[in-house]
Amino acid sequence: MRSGHIIPLYALSEKDLGLVGHKAASLARLVGAGLPVPPAFCITSSAYRGHIDGKGIAAEIESLKRDAAKLTTKEVKDALEKIRRDIAAAPLSSGLCGELEQAYRELAAGSVAVRSSATAEDLPGTSFAGQYDSFLDVTGLDGLLGTVKRCWASLWTERAFDYRRKNGFEQLGVDMAVIVQEMVPAEAAGVVFTADPVTARADRITIEAVTGLGDSLVSGRAAPDRFIVSRRGLLMLSSSASNPCIGEDTARIICLMAMRAEAVFGCPLDLEWAIAAGRVFLLQARPITALGRERSWEDRQVWSNINAGEVLPDVVTPATWSLVQIIVFQVFGSIFGRIGLDFGDNTIVGQIAGRAYFNLNTMTGAIRSFPGLRRMDVGQALGGAQGGLSGEGSQLQEVSIPDGDVPDLDFSLGKVLARAPAFLAWFHSLSSEKGRDFIAELRTEIADIQDIDISRAGEDEIVARIDRVLRLMAESDAILGVAARGMYYFMTLDRLCGTWLKQYRGISANRLCSGLAGMRSADAGFELWGLALAAHAEPGLRDAVLSGTSFEALEDIFRDDLAAAGFFSGWRRFMLEHGHHSRGELELRNRRWSEDPAFVLDVLRGYLLSMDKVDPLAKLRENEMVREELTSRCRRLLANPIKRLFFDHVLRQAQQGLLMRENVKNEAVKGVAFIRTLLLELGRRMASRDLLDEPEDIFFLYLEEIDGVLRDEDRETVREEIRRRRADYERNLAITPPKLIYGRFDPEDFIPDEIDSGVDELKGLAVCPGVVSGPARVMLRSDVGQVQPGEIMVAPFTDPGWTPHFLTAAGIVMDLGGLLSHGSIVAREYGIPTVVNVGPATRIIKTGQIVQVDGDRGTVRILKDAPRQHL
Repeated sequence: MRSGHIIPLYALSEKDLGLVGHKAASLARLVGAGLPVPPAFCITSSAYRGHIDGKGIAAEIESLKRDAAKLTTKEVKDALEKIRRDIAAAPLSSGLCGELEQAYRELAAGSVAVRSSATAEDLPGTSFAGQYDSFLDVTGLDGLLGTVKRCWASLWTERAFDYRRKNGFEQLGVDMAVIVQEMVPAEAAGVVFTADPVTARADRITIEAVTGLGDSLVSGRAAPDRFIVSRRGLLMLSSSASNPCIGEDTARIICLMAMRAEAVFGCPLDLEWAIAAGRVFLLQARPITALGRERSWEDRQVWSNINAGEVLPDVVTPATWSLVQIIVFQVFGSIFGRIGLDFGDNTIVGQIAGRAYFNLNTMTGAIRSFPGLRRMDVGQALGGAQGGLSGEGSQLQEVSIPDGDVPDLDFSLGKVLARAPAFLAWFHSLSSEKGRDFIAELRTEIADIQDIDISRAGEDEIVARIDRVLRLMAESDAILGVAARGMYYFMTLDRLCGTWLKQYRGISANRLCSGLAGMRSADAGFELWGLALAAHAEPGLRDAVLSGTSFEALEDIFRDDLAAAGFFSGWRRFMLEHGHHSRGELELRNRRWSEDPAFVLDVLRGYLLSMDKVDPLAKLRENEMVREELTSRCRRLLANPIKRLFFDHVLRQAQQGLLMRENVKNEAVKGVAFIRTLLLELGRRMASRDLLDEPEDIFFLYLEEIDGVLRDEDRETVREEIRRRRADYERNLAITPPKLIYGRFDPEDFIPDEIDSGVDELKGLAVCPGVVSGPARVMLRSDVGQVQPGEIMVAPFTDPGWTPHFLTAAGIVMDLGGLLSHGSIVAREYGIPTVVNVGPATRIIKTGQIVQVDGDRGTVRILKDAPRQHL
């Protein structure tokens, strides 16, 4: 309870800063953020001021301050010593003694730490670290009363007096508050720095630890164990001791707490910590006042490709980067502009080692600008956390962006409130019906753009068609709006299942959105299976396919075979509808299925060999029945008719929203594939005129450069620039940057993640329910290898180019992904137990190992090693 000179730590507020000092205020901020701080109360500086004023000590101090310049060093020393003696000897007022007795009794601590908290201490520019005294293991009320006065007296040591004088502080303008804190019987203690004090590197955290109390470290009596930890996945980079006093899991917990504290304070911190009975406590937090150099804005940016890596997994060519900038900057800018937000010069997406990365600082600023989302964990939402090894330290991979590193996006609440009605009206207008209409319009417009005889078209016309596709995408913010609406309703459904229906086993948004009909990317797998059935029905055709005959030879062999005609007409329909797919579909350089029939034929060949082992069409019907039964069960459980109506609405919107999200992307990728076709034609013409060394060089031009290059006669300059860009591209292919990057990425100073390949359980995000075991098939590319029936597909990510492999997989494990990523949505459609966002799965699991995928709990267990191959 708050009294005249005593304030409990939890009750401190901003207005108390002048009374309690920065050290106490900093601890209060940690408490307010939910971080573990031992219980404490603060004796305000007014108690100190009353003590020195009432006993004539203030007059002594005033006299010393006035005459210090004329006094010898010994005379100043003697005067300070007398001030300290007088402070310690003067009795405390009876009122303060009574307050202290009550507060000490309520704290109910066996022993306490008594810490100084001067009103000019732990400031951003001058920390006063080590200038004032703290006292540990103080017991009994009498001991406390005497120690409080000793703490006050430490304000007048020679070192503190000189420090204030050198830093321009008014001697009587600094008062002393005192923190009385429950003593932590530390098994180990130390300090943690959230930035390197010497190099100012923000991507590494330094921990120093000693056995027992931390005073031996602060005083220099003990040499600490030192840990250097990368923020990237909280990876341990080095340890100074072979048998350190804390383990790596504990070090990671300390790092996580430090990162959370840094986010609260908005600047790099030096924190003291202690461990007792396995629990970590924070004892003090102060700004790091002397970084080796001031960090630039660029050094404080945080980048993530955990989302971007799903659609652009590889190094990006210049032509594709032009496409990405149009889609991201114009479409994102249009949607956020609807609510009055201007990104200005702040980057949404950038390139690191040639790959696309989202800027989490900018995205944090954008999302926090929405009313009600200020406290949202943006790092978590945008890919800051990734699964990994199960155990105590497995869920610590969080991103903390200090408030000072979040850009100002010209946001004002007035703008948002003024534009909110129109924005909400637009958002809710993107209904399932409107979505279907929009997809039909998009399909029609792209078909119209494709209606051209490319070989006979002039170069100006080809460039104009490219511009039309780009303009169509840039103006179609409804593409992102439809996707966002589907995500919104799916997450709402997920919350309803977790609140209204949480007590009923087996009910989840994942189950309720499986087995849907009409998802074009999922249909590609089913239609290819239908082609396999058609080939299987004709023994001659089946045998020819299984023999490895190329598609061109098959067409020649069966040209006049009427029985096989249905297969070939079906093949042409399949390529017309799905031939635009490929691995990494946004990358313009990647070959499409329609250009590479050998890949599709290989998958179909695998289907023929699996006919007697799997039946995906029967599995689809089973998924539909399970979903319908589960939906009926939910409605029966919701007795309240209002809740039932709302649930039906959210379920319908979530299901249709996910379909719309995938189908609108499918049509957009058709446009991307046609841009590739147009670019290849221009590349052939430019190579024939010696403007390019080869047709595919055109992908190393930015789209906005092409028209100028067609008219430019300086051929050697163009070719030389393309050679330089190709060399950069090849160099970047040899680099695998981490998923999260703090500041600038330097390939020369890059330390790859260390992977513990000895673990037998990994943890990720459950996205499709069910438990299944089988041999692993690790596939790093969708166009190399084939998943056999009953195998668990382990992949870095999946996009529509991977869809054909889903049909034969018994389970799926992915390094990347989220609840609403493409692979998760299609896995639910096929009803395949799936765990995503597992992190190092493709680097730990080996092909042939028996693994268990638990799509309910989100775990992947390695049950048995692969059988040895006998020579």
